[in-house]
Amino acid sequence: MKISILVVLVMSSVLFGAGFDCNKASNDVEKTICKEYFLSEKDTTLSSYFNFVKKKLSPKEATTLVSEQINWLKKRNIECNIDDESDRRECLRNKYNDRKLEFVRKYDKLLFNFPSENELKNICTNLANKPNLLSVLHIRESRFDVNNDGIDENVTCIDQGTAHITYCEYSTEKGKEIPYSQIGFEWKDFWTYGLSYLNINERIYKFNSYDDYLKEPAYLSYTTPVNEEYIVCVFENNSTKNWTYNPYIKDAKKVCDTMQKHEEYIKLKQEPNTQIKQNSRFIQNGWSTPGNEGQIDIDNDGKLNNILEIDYSSGAGRGCGFHFYEELNSKKNDFVQSESSNLLFKMQNSYYGRPSCGGYAQFFQYNNINYLEYKNFDEHIAYLLDKKTIKTVCSSHEIISTNVLHVKPEGKLIYFDNEQIMLRDFMDNP
Repeated sequence: MKISILVVLVMSSVLFGAGFDCNKASNDVEKTICKEYFLSEKDTTLSSYFNFVKKKLSPKEATTLVSEQINWLKKRNIECNIDDESDRRECLRNKYNDRKLEFVRKYDKLLFNFPSENELKNICTNLANKPNLLSVLHIRESRFDVNNDGIDENVTCIDQGTAHITYCEYSTEKGKEIPYSQIGFEWKDFWTYGLSYLNINERIYKFNSYDDYLKEPAYLSYTTPVNEEYIVCVFENNSTKNWTYNPYIKDAKKVCDTMQKHEEYIKLKQEPNTQIKQNSRFIQNGWSTPGNEGQIDIDNDGKLNNILEIDYSSGAGRGCGFHFYEELNSKKNDFVQSESSNLLFKMQNSYYGRPSCGGYAQFFQYNNINYLEYKNFDEHIAYLLDKKTIKTVCSSHEIISTNVLHVKPEGKLIYFDNEQIMLRDFMDNP
């Protein structure tokens, strides 16, 4: 009977939130833990450690652990019952750090259950080589063992805000939310959009990418049974361009070499007149800003076209900007809808007067012939508008090569010759 009472005491003091019901905090130590976020977080972490380990032990070992934990709680309350609040916080911080280390030393394999470093190296290398990810798990709404504790959790993921950044929440089978903490590394240094969970060798990993399509890996993380997420490998991406030249256009490579040197750009020098600035197109749409204007023979038919540069920038969503051209009428006070203007739109990947996000267009010359350079995030093209026909002179597509920069759970406690080595942020001190 005595043992069951001890179990109840520990469960009420360790399992929930800050370790107890903060509305019933009865002394300065408990009130300080409730008031200070970093102490409450440490208590929650320690609670997770305690409850998980207790489930894995034999009844006899679990009884011993409960007794040890009650003694630690009593000692914590006595030794940190200090009048000065700052000293009390420091005492509690040290107590929790020391107790966490005791759990880690004794129950390292139970708490972390990490794959071996060789296994991680193979996984990270394979992901860097971009194999077909057949083990991708559906994450919009699913159930799988997200924290590798042998029990499936509810996983619900949504795209947040106009930037459509994926955010996931986890809960138990009964719907109770599962909190988790991110350990090690400066997580804010990774600004990622793509997210997927991978089932590799019966372990669950979270795969984050800088792009939506998992082509530019950022990092792979692993969540332990005590709901601590560790980055286990970090990737570096390098981009190269693979050029294709039109064999039916004379000097196609020389034309494209000229384009890449940025030496023969055609600059429009005349400032836009006040009439075009007041054009209803800009007022109604609100997204375009007139730049310089001038004359360019855009279709190489010997006749000059009145051209206006337009720039757009927006911070909405993930941010967007592009630079493009439109054709003006003879009075230069309005836009025209003509065959040549429609062809100009097409070369700029522009429809309904708006290019794709990130697009940039620039006219340049080679041997007195005018060409249009168009590029965006993953395309780079030189166009020739030969009278009424669009011809692609050359084009490139981006090739992403990925290297593995780091393989090892960053932030995990490791040992060398019985000496404990703390990696950065393991204790998550404030």
